[in-house]
Amino acid sequence: MVGIMDFDKLVNQSRLTHISYELMTATDDVCYKFFCESIINFDVKTIINNKLHSKTSQVTIPDLYMGKIFGGKIIGKGAVINAHGTLLTDSLLPWIDLNSPTTYQDYFLTQNYNLNKKNFNQYSFDAKRSFRYISGTVFVLASPSDFSYSHFVFESFSKLFFVDETWRNYFNNIKVIVNDSIKSYQLDMLLSFGIDQTNIIKKANDEVILADEIIFVESPSHNNNWIIPPAIDFLKLFFLSDIDTRNRKILKRFCYFD
Repeated sequence: MVGIMDFDKLVNQSRLTHISYELMTATDDVCYKFFCESIINFDVKTIINNKLHSKTSQVTIPDLYMGKIFGGKIIGKGAVINAHGTLLTDSLLPWIDLNSPTTYQDYFLTQNYNLNKKNFNQYSFDAKRSFRYISGTVFVLASPSDFSYSHFVFESFSKLFFVDETWRNYFNNIKVIVNDSIKSYQLDMLLSFGIDQTNIIKKANDEVILADEIIFVESPSHNNNWIIPPAIDFLKLFFLSDIDTRNRKILKRFCYFD
């Protein structure tokens, strides 16, 4: 991959707009860091035996990437293989670390991403498998855990956080890849966002898709652990879009997702 770009930890809309423009206009494989690793401290309060207990805890949000490749393939539930047959680890869920394999991670990669384990932290893909060709540009929305409501909202739907007005016309011509197990309410959310029904492509777990251009975004959230500010702001605005302006300003401050 080429074109790695670093940005400050505080991701603002102007930089996201810049990244969006670069993705739209890229004519070669590119990858952009849209969030830099950050440690977030927060207070935890619990009541035990009618007594309030407080402590400080922290969570680490890792570097997060988005990219665009040409002539690649989509396997399993959202993994991306480039034209040279290399697995793009930034297309996987952000908690997956191939350098620190676990039994659960092995299961997850082989069952949900259809990868074959070779040894230790090495995985392979059968490049000779048959595929379905899709012309034009596709956007990978699918993720392995989007069968449940919270996982779909935070780990799949939130990938659309960077699609601002600048992207609208461009995005109207993009096909969106979802799992074939997608539920009706999830489809309704995509339609409400403005994605045309004809541009939603359902993909089976054991199916391989070859596309002219593939845009992938590393999930900006790890369910029940963390989410980056632009993504939670996107979700708030989406769910509050049908509420009148005055109440929306109030609710935006207090709207809570769990």
